[in-house]
Amino acid sequence: MGTLGISELFLIVLIVGLLYVPFYLRKKFPMRIWLSVILGFIYPWGQFYIKKNSIVYVIGLVILAFFLNLFLSELIAVIILDLIGAIIGYYRVNKEIQISALIENNKRNHLAS
Repeated sequence: MGTLGISELFLIVLIVGLLYVPFYLRKKFPMRIWLSVILGFIYPWGQFYIKKNSIVYVIGLVILAFFLNLFLSELIAVIILDLIGAIIGYYRVNKEIQISALIENNKRNHLAS
């Protein structure tokens, strides 16, 4: 059995911090397309910024990263994964905004009649 050293503790704090960022930004700055794109570009768990089905997207991106690394060089795989993550982030926030606007419009129409 080994003990935890400074480098292991630093790594644990770094991982927990990186996982915390999307959850914090989700509450502080909800449904910002630009923020979703940046988080999706930086790392796969940036998909946690959007609450709905986020675990599915994160698992999908991790699996995609594994397969891209099998067939492509590491740099090309990272670039492709970052672009796909950003596109997914844009699509998901845009979709949520449209759904929210549709629901709000239906509420207004229902109250007016």
